[in-house]
Amino acid sequence: APHMTDFSPFAGRLVIIAPDNDAAGYEYAALVATELLKVGAIVKLLRFPTSHVVEDGKLVKKPYVMGEGDDMADHQENG
Repeated sequence: APHMTDFSPFAGRLVIIAPDNDAAGYEYAALVATELLKVGAIVKLLRFPTSHVVEDGKLVKKPYVMGEGDDMADHQENG
């Protein structure tokens, strides 16, 4: 319940939120971000729009496809 949490220690600080890739994850991130903004935090949402892979010894930029419900553990596992 973000509205019942004391976010005052984050006042004036940068907070990066990495939501799960599903409706519930984005809804919760929005609720937390709203409360953080109320105390004066700077809020950023972490997104994974692209990724780089090695192909034939070269670094190639490719789209990063997130699965439904992916979280930070999934991103780490995907490299």
